[in-house]
Amino acid sequence: MTEDAHQYITAIRALLVDMGEVSVAVSGGIDSVTLALLASQTPNISVQMYHAVSPAVPAQATERVKQLARDYTWDLKILDAQELLMRIIYLILLTVVFIVKRIYITLYPIRLKA
Repeated sequence: MTEDAHQYITAIRALLVDMGEVSVAVSGGIDSVTLALLASQTPNISVQMYHAVSPAVPAQATERVKQLARDYTWDLKILDAQELLMRIIYLILLTVVFIVKRIYITLYPIRLKA
């Protein structure tokens, strides 16, 4: 390992330790897997790994992440991206309804007769 690489790894580990609790989205690609491995091997932190499954995610990537989770005893949660998307849409709709309701109440306040 080069001196530069060692310095980068040391800096990343210091950031991870400062955070204390870390969530890593692991796609199965080299970048996220590298970060996940580094986080999982950093002492004194709590790490949660996440992997989203959807038609856009290759099955090989999901299998790679599952195998790495077994090999390195990661706490891995598999998320259904379609279900996650539906929950996000639901929350957006709730927010819109809330905002519209607040605007309506502001524009048309209920006047109670005494």
